Amino acid sequence: MRTSLRSILTLTSLSLVALSGGASAIAAPDDATAPIVVETPSADTQVYGSVQMLGEALDEVSLRSDQAETISDLGLAMAPFERAVDQSENELLAALAEQVRAGQIDRTALQPHVDAYVQARQAFAAPFQAALAMLHLVLDNDQRADFADALEARIHDAVSTELSRTRVAELEEALGADQDQRARIDEAFAGLVPELQAERDAVHAAIEGFRGDNFDLDQYLPTKDVASRAQARAEDIIEATEEMLGDLDEAQRHMLADRIESAAHVAGETHHRAPVTPPHHAVPEKTGEVAQHMWIRGFGYGPWGRRGMVVAGPGAWFGARIGAFPIAAGWGLGW
Repeated sequence: MRTSLRSILTLTSLSLVALSGGASAIAAPDDATAPIVVETPSADTQVYGSVQMLGEALDEVSLRSDQAETISDLGLAMAPFERAVDQSENELLAALAEQVRAGQIDRTALQPHVDAYVQARQAFAAPFQAALAMLHLVLDNDQRADFADALEARIHDAVSTELSRTRVAELEEALGADQDQRARIDEAFAGLVPELQAERDAVHAAIEGFRGDNFDLDQYLPTKDVASRAQARAEDIIEATEEMLGDLDEAQRHMLADRIESAAHVAGETHHRAPVTPPHHAVPEKTGEVAQHMWIRGFGYGPWGRRGMVVAGPGAWFGARIGAFPIAAGWGLGW
């Protein structure tokens, strides 16, 4: 087992180095027997997106201290790549908002932002795949089952948020959309649904595969398809926005642009917001080193970001962005 774990960690290290141009949270050791070295993150290191959701699922798994050590290293390794994805999404949304305000979508002008998003998704793919392979090796059968159960529950909640038509209706109400405009917005959102459902099915199959003795994410979500999937996601969001724009008047366009800008702003800023604790979850008292070195989030403490990662709750990732601009659901789960 130790040899297998070390090889996966080394694979993760090399992937990070290659994809980040040499800067890596995990440094590949010169000696195969040397420990994996992880840089200590700053106090405000954030995790969210897929990394956040995996961490929350792991919080429901009973881990040994040696397992927690390895797993937290993986979380730290993936966090910068997840943040790059989020930043590229925010920048595309901000550019899209400017065009909505002007009343015309210019796909050529948006293409550099699309390209940046695709590149960020490609950079995230190898560390993500290696980390899941590592998790599969580290966890025993019962732990894999617990992790899969917890992750499936979070996927269900996230997809329910993505596909919620309530948020679309709220946007239509905010815009003061008439019947024809509502029909156009409904149609634009409906166009995103098939791909979101297809991704949900693929992710569900991958989670079920994780329960088995052997696991390879590439069997369910091939790395070779990452770029094309990311390209399609970005184009779907642009196309749906253009369809929504339709016959909106100037005041409505400005309101829609404000919502899109808010979606980008919220997605970036919620990671600095103090997490809100749901009333049905008890959070241990935070004191001294515990507060500094545990993963702090609304649902308690977990091992994924044990070295000081801070996250907001799931609402900050899905609810806030999609609540402001439901078309942003087109980003999907990001797997």
